[in-house]
Amino acid sequence: MSDVRARFAPSPTGYLHLGGARTALFCRAWARRNKGEFLLRIEDTDAARSREEFVAPILSALEWLGLKWDGEPVFQSARREFYLRAAANLLESGAAYRCYCGPEELAKMRAEQTARGENPRYDRRWRDAQTPPPRDIPPAIRFKTPLDGATRFHDHVKGEMSVENAELDDFVIVRADGTPTYNLACAADDGDMKITHVIRGDDHVMNAFKQILIHRALGGDPPAFAHLPMILSAALDESGAPIVSGDGVARYERMSKRNGAVDVNHYRREGFPASALLNYLARLSWSHGDEEFFPVQEFYGKFNLDAVQKSPARFDLEKLRWLSREHMREMNYKDLRRAGREMRPEDLGNESFWTDIRDADLALTLPRAHTLLELRRESEFFLHRPPGDFALLQEHLGEDNRAAFNDLRAALAVLPEWKAEAIKSAMNNSAKRAGLKFPRLGMPMRTLLTGAGESPDIALVAAALGREETLARLRACDDS
Repeated sequence: MSDVRARFAPSPTGYLHLGGARTALFCRAWARRNKGEFLLRIEDTDAARSREEFVAPILSALEWLGLKWDGEPVFQSARREFYLRAAANLLESGAAYRCYCGPEELAKMRAEQTARGENPRYDRRWRDAQTPPPRDIPPAIRFKTPLDGATRFHDHVKGEMSVENAELDDFVIVRADGTPTYNLACAADDGDMKITHVIRGDDHVMNAFKQILIHRALGGDPPAFAHLPMILSAALDESGAPIVSGDGVARYERMSKRNGAVDVNHYRREGFPASALLNYLARLSWSHGDEEFFPVQEFYGKFNLDAVQKSPARFDLEKLRWLSREHMREMNYKDLRRAGREMRPEDLGNESFWTDIRDADLALTLPRAHTLLELRRESEFFLHRPPGDFALLQEHLGEDNRAAFNDLRAALAVLPEWKAEAIKSAMNNSAKRAGLKFPRLGMPMRTLLTGAGESPDIALVAAALGREETLARLRACDDS
């Protein structure tokens, strides 16, 4: 095993979305490619926003995707004393200081700066203060950012990154209430966990500069960084329709709940196989020639951080649906059933369906489905007689074809061989005798057998249902 250690560090302030899942995938891929370790850290130091009820769905989504981590998850909420010791070390070395500015004083400071047309920021008034500290204000601890020079690092995605230290604030590392902030906890943990590569979204680029300074002040070397581009999705109007400019170009924006930024478990419930979602996530900002379809293990063997694109990725639901269909078609029936049972574990009727449905029935409906949920809906009629849709039936069965339909039922009842070819022949013969086109018998038959206006070849459906069940369903029109 190599010394490569990558970590995925979600905050339980919400569910795991596609962007987070892609980050976890890339972290695990980099670790596996280098025969290293993939670690999980739950960054729940923000007590005001973190919720325990989000932890289980995040872990469940990662496990469903097969993004299993090495060892036990690290919870930052259990490491408060470790962070405070790190802060104490920074105070002792002179790399940090106590700031006694209360909320009102900070608000006044920023208001005055804004009135002068300045960028609001902490003015470092307690950085080298000689005055005695006030007794009634609990101090925050701020990092003493260098006043000159620059902080630089090479980003595996974005290239050379640099910021003048004078542009950085003396940022808070421990709040006045004694809770550590994200940048302190993150840097201290990455050092303690011996993380070699930090792979995350590019909204953390500015945090990287601060964390590098903390790493160095604590006496350690910072990890390598790779900041992934954001994922965009089509902008939607109030009706949910895509917004298109006058020249016909669709507008894209940062993903939101309206255009795809939903819980990963939503895609699980909608019946997208985990393998398909992983395949799709792998292609968001990464490519390998013209390849579109590949299993995750193949992706692990090909993945390279330097091949990640800098430009934002675009989420395309139709592309995801296409990949889902392709992955379903590649599955054997055992794996297909397993994926179906994993789709909605809370649905007590789900396991029974995937156990009872026959392979031959799935073979008929699989070409029509893009998701496991669609496959289940398309195949349900094999196990249960559909409720009578008399409005649809009346649309397809009238005075012009009822006699021919009765003739077809009689022919099917005495058909010597119950096979699709013989059933289709009987349907053609009945239609010809009545001077009708084939759909005038096929559509009412489809409605009665499947409960829908579309289905696989209706002769194949009847053959799969068997003579007795087919005739029983066709007799339902007598009640219409």
